[in-house]
Amino acid sequence: MAQEEVRAYLDRSGIGGQIGVAAILFRDGEAVQSLRKCLGLENQHTVFEGKVMGMILVAELIRAEGHVRSTVIGVDSQAALWATVGTGGTSGQHLLAKLQAHLALAQCRCSNAGIVLTWTPGHDGIHKNKRADEEAK
Repeated sequence: MAQEEVRAYLDRSGIGGQIGVAAILFRDGEAVQSLRKCLGLENQHTVFEGKVMGMILVAELIRAEGHVRSTVIGVDSQAALWATVGTGGTSGQHLLAKLQAHLALAQCRCSNAGIVLTWTPGHDGIHKNKRADEEAK
């Protein structure tokens, strides 16, 4: 696979009874953009929901960046990644449909950029992934 131009990471975190989600876009190893969102009370939002919302934030960052040829998105939830393959009858189906729409918009804006979702082991010494975790808090 060719070297990606942009790499993005996302995470969700609970703090103070609230769930926060963050996404960070890196170009040439430097953070260039980030987005954060507070989902609400932790007893009302799942980890899965937070991870999918993080992917939606990444898609929004890619769209806003524009002129991106290739992006790799590190996601530390295998369940969220597998759910992107087929959304029929899946828990959180509305979020997955929204993710697919945002990814399509990002690709359109970036002249059909290659966007790859890949599993990233959480808390496995990947500095950029830890940075997304800090941002989510």
